[in-house]
Amino acid sequence: MKMKKFASVLLSGLMAASAVPFNAATLPYSSFIASAAENSAAAEIASGKCGENASFFLDSEGTLTISGTGYMKQPKELYMPEEENLFLQTPKYSVKKIVIEEGITEIGMQAFNKLSEVTSLTLPESLEAINLNAFEGCASLKSVKIPDSVTSLGWCSFANCTSLEEVILPNNDEYTCISVFANCDNLNSISLGDKTTHIPEYLFAQCSGLKEITIPDGIKDIGIAAFSECINLENVIIPDSVKIIAPVAFSDCTSLKTITIPENVSTIGKGAFLDCPALTEINVDSENSYFTSADGVLFNKDKTALVQYPEGKGNGYIIPESVTEINEMAFSDCDDLSSITLHKNINKIGSSAFEECNNLTSIIFCNPECKIFDDAYTIPENTIIYGYAGSTAQEYAEKYEREFVVLDEKAPELKPTLLGDANCDEIVSLADAAAIFQSIGNYDKYALSEQGAVNADIYEPGSGITPLDAITIMQIEAGIL
Repeated sequence: MKMKKFASVLLSGLMAASAVPFNAATLPYSSFIASAAENSAAAEIASGKCGENASFFLDSEGTLTISGTGYMKQPKELYMPEEENLFLQTPKYSVKKIVIEEGITEIGMQAFNKLSEVTSLTLPESLEAINLNAFEGCASLKSVKIPDSVTSLGWCSFANCTSLEEVILPNNDEYTCISVFANCDNLNSISLGDKTTHIPEYLFAQCSGLKEITIPDGIKDIGIAAFSECINLENVIIPDSVKIIAPVAFSDCTSLKTITIPENVSTIGKGAFLDCPALTEINVDSENSYFTSADGVLFNKDKTALVQYPEGKGNGYIIPESVTEINEMAFSDCDDLSSITLHKNINKIGSSAFEECNNLTSIIFCNPECKIFDDAYTIPENTIIYGYAGSTAQEYAEKYEREFVVLDEKAPELKPTLLGDANCDEIVSLADAAAIFQSIGNYDKYALSEQGAVNADIYEPGSGITPLDAITIMQIEAGIL
């Protein structure tokens, strides 16, 4: 390469010499060399092969140019030779700009990893694949535009690009990827093309810089773990076009507080919102035909299956009587949950339903035939299980060496602590009448506690709660009774 440049300069000199008389005194050799240096491009620092049909050239200004066709691999001459482990390599030269020319179709694994001074990256329209860790650790890179021709983004291909702020993704519906932008702490602008209908799995996993996301209209599905471990993500707006939210799509989003499921979502994968300790509400559009929510808890449409309990909702939850099934991972990681009663209508507990509920001290099974998923992770090992002798709960407890306490053969019945005390504040007042009316009008939102429901049945104890109970309390307050 040096010889070619020198030959070019020499040819220019000869052409100039043919136009004027040659005078050695007026053009000494040193002046000729100086003139050549002034007219030449930046000097070569390193060059060589980086693929069967690919080569690289690094100039003195820090511009690294990749040319050729097909696959390119890491230019090893750019790194210290002592370390063969690609993950531990140290760059030998200062690279500030990378230009990959048209013709290159694939960038090999760790091709440019740890080139921490790179601030500019140009990718060709011929590019189809970027392999794992290709640009990992390019800590000064602030923006990147990935061509529409790319269909594969490898694992952590732009991970630890800690200055990266803006990304323009391929405008196609074909690319696949895994954890592409992991630990990109400053990434706050992401552009998805209008031809994109799905967010690939793990695309933004571990992207700690994201705080707010508006998913563009036209996206139909959110892939597995697409936003997993986005620990600073606080707000997500999901458009009506979305139909599928895949498993663990938003898992470990530790700052996420609320989320709304739009009307066309028909599938929510297990653990979609797993380990989100700040999440207090999962709301569902009233027009959704597949899911509903009550008091921030996610259910299937007819409320026979409890799909997800928000981890940040806290303790003291009463499961609606309509529920017959607790879905897999429904209460997983709910550390604030200390006890729960599974009423007699519940006949199935899914896998890992209460996994990692580290403070769950007791769980009561009122249905002796409730089917409990046969796995040690379904119920935490330190949880005391209450149930009937010979029940499935006892079988589970004995198999997995859990402490088991036998309930009386007859289901325990609560007795009134104070008739009329619907809100259990130890006095009877108009507030109790209001609580009864609210419970009757909107049970999902204003359900009474089990003890409150027993206390509220004042008109004809044992007949169930009716408006007459509230009227009776009002009459007592008015001195009529």
